[in-house]
Amino acid sequence: MRKPVDMIMLADVRAQPDPALINMDADVDPTDNRPGHSQWPSNRHNYNVDILFADGHCDSAKRPLMVDPANTMWRRRWNNDNRAHDGIDGDAVPTWSVDAAAARQLDQN
Repeated sequence: MRKPVDMIMLADVRAQPDPALINMDADVDPTDNRPGHSQWPSNRHNYNVDILFADGHCDSAKRPLMVDPANTMWRRRWNNDNRAHDGIDGDAVPTWSVDAAAARQLDQN
């Protein structure tokens, strides 16, 4: 791991009311653009996601920033090599689209 202070280790996950959407409820994936966004981090704390980083410190952030493919700071934090993998900072990986309105909605569970 290149930069533990910036590597997301754990984050809040969402409870899924529809069992068909559950893949593995402990997964957190910012690229999940399936209906229901079942692997997005949960923003249940007043629209914030609580995050534990690999160096042991905690922080919180707004989910729209965390899942935005254009936000290179957050793209780096999801990768253990601390690269955005956007073709400029590291090899390009397929990009994803984000439903901005869904990203801003508060998770109830």
